[in-house]
Amino acid sequence: MASGEGIAAMTGAGTSGVGVTMAAVEGAPEPAAHVPVHKTPSGWRMYALIAAMGFLGAVLRYVLELVFSGAAFPFGTLLINVVGCFFLVVVNGFVGRRLHVHAATVRAMGVGLLGAFTTLSAFTQETLTFFLEGRYGIAALYVALTFVLCFAAALAGVATDDTLACRRLAMFRRRHAQHHEHYGETHGEVPR
Repeated sequence: MASGEGIAAMTGAGTSGVGVTMAAVEGAPEPAAHVPVHKTPSGWRMYALIAAMGFLGAVLRYVLELVFSGAAFPFGTLLINVVGCFFLVVVNGFVGRRLHVHAATVRAMGVGLLGAFTTLSAFTQETLTFFLEGRYGIAALYVALTFVLCFAAALAGVATDDTLACRRLAMFRRRHAQHHEHYGETHGEVPR
């Protein structure tokens, strides 16, 4: 692949998700045939992984709710959902596709950790409470803020995913160039 063909083609940025690998770098060696294949946790192991991640997410949510308890506006739930939207995109994009973390771990992080952390039900209950109390303006503001900020957080997650992927690709290219430079010096060849 020529160096002028753009990072997006090699990182999967803006595509259906081809991750950065050493093979994506021009002249990089192919992966060894003896690389172990990860098995998907099945049955109780998958449930245990999701439960452990869910425990962490629920505890993190509880701690954040304690910080914002007693406020007249549900800032805690808003922050939790915005942060959760950002990290769900990063987990699925960068961690899953670009770091090649096992799909079961990524699923456990999404369903367990972030599923237990975020809360549509609390958002709905809080909005309904505002509505039933006749605080229609606050209810509308809360709904609008939640949707706009959560969507913006997801877009920021995409941008973060792309930025991290570009940095990772640059790191691979530096390592590849250093390897060829070192190889040429030790074997009397002129580095490319």
